[in-house]
Amino acid sequence: MRPLLFLFVCVSAPFVKAEETLPLPLAVELALAIEGDEDTAAARQLEVVKLLLKRRELTLAISLAEKIVDYRSGVALALCAESSKDADLLLAQAEKKIGRASPSGANAIRRDLAVAFQSHHKDADVARLIASISDKEIRTQARLLCEIVNLSPPDDLDLEKWRKEIKETVERAPFPGAIEAARRLSSAGLSLVKAGEATRGLRRLKEAEELAELALVAHAETLLPAAIELLVTKESRTAHRLMLRAASEVRHMPTSYDMKAVLSASLAWGWHLAGKTDGALSILEQGEVLVTELPPMDQPKALASLAAGWSRLGNVERSTQLFMRAAEIAGANANPRMRTIGALDVCLAHDAADLRIGCDLTKRLRKLGALP
Repeated sequence: MRPLLFLFVCVSAPFVKAEETLPLPLAVELALAIEGDEDTAAARQLEVVKLLLKRRELTLAISLAEKIVDYRSGVALALCAESSKDADLLLAQAEKKIGRASPSGANAIRRDLAVAFQSHHKDADVARLIASISDKEIRTQARLLCEIVNLSPPDDLDLEKWRKEIKETVERAPFPGAIEAARRLSSAGLSLVKAGEATRGLRRLKEAEELAELALVAHAETLLPAAIELLVTKESRTAHRLMLRAASEVRHMPTSYDMKAVLSASLAWGWHLAGKTDGALSILEQGEVLVTELPPMDQPKALASLAAGWSRLGNVERSTQLFMRAAEIAGANANPRMRTIGALDVCLAHDAADLRIGCDLTKRLRKLGALP
């Protein structure tokens, strides 16, 4: 089955050169090849499902979702159902996974199923699922997500209400569930901006920004994509504010945190779009220094992200060098699971930058994942 998938990538996509590979189908193979840690494998497979859905690759996303072995299969199927016009079978498949999951896993499935049912206007099922969530924090997150899905463009999210509800739920503790809710609000706002409704869209983005703050955790991963999209659509004032906030978060991250280098690549792209190319180049150069301070197991992901950043800024030679270096470091790991994960991270960095994978690197990544 895996060789056939690779054949499809190399031969059937007319817009891809014969010697190039689309990253996500290869990422599917690599994610399924992760062995020795079921939890890590399932988490990475769910990550790839989400990226496939973002690329509107619903059929491949469903196929991967069905192969995940833990509760995340139910979560993935619920996400697929949300994106599907004919969702009844997927919703039923996801709900069947609840009975086989741990209590925490079952609650996660119920949350995402409630959101999927809400997206298809099945209010009775939404109420039933939310009522069955035993964890107060996940139940609050589910209600918040469903309200956002149900929010029509003229309406505003009642932030004061949710501020009180989140405080009652977690008191002074972090509420990371607000980050996914903010991401959805941000996506809705960007869609409005692109549709020519800038006023409404920017208001929705401001709501997303305020909601993310309620999480009491770093949220540069939410701020940066929104800022970059706004720069593309020439909404530079809001974009610049978001970029500065994200830059501040990234600057204060510990150097031992691999996401500091990963987010630096996105930050560089944003500043380049904002016309600050010299600053963008400096960020990438500093990112390469940061990578040397990371343990080897974390270096492939960080290097691949910086490689994608160099490609976006037009330095193809440096990008190629770093991608190959990322694969080389992954290959030096004695743990076959970490070699496969390193190869997967290189794949996903290509996807994030809309790049294809060259023939030599494809062969190396397949070898790292012990793929035929």
